Amino acid sequence: MQGEECVDSSCVTCTPCAPGHYKAAVSTEACEACPKDTYRETPGATELGNCEGCLAKSSTNGAVGQSSWTSCVCDSDYYRILADDKDDACMDCPLGLTCDGTSTVTPV
Repeated sequence: MQGEECVDSSCVTCTPCAPGHYKAAVSTEACEACPKDTYRETPGATELGNCEGCLAKSSTNGAVGQSSWTSCVCDSDYYRILADDKDDACMDCPLGLTCDGTSTVTPV
């Protein structure tokens, strides 16, 4: 079924695709990893569109198959005010401070 895989040779029951993965077609193939700069927090994704994209100015640093929004880190020279809010956009680093992509800022 879509969103499920059965990769064991004596497969009897399929299992939902793990978080960070999806499967759009009905086949005996394994689920595919969500591509870089995306994530999927719940199991059973049935299409690539179920993988959520990182917010602007953030990425997964090339990692695929991510299962949490926290894998989307702000690019360097940006920061998040609320490190625990997936909808908190990455902001430009204020003048006179150094930002490392987290909610931590330090004086230059």
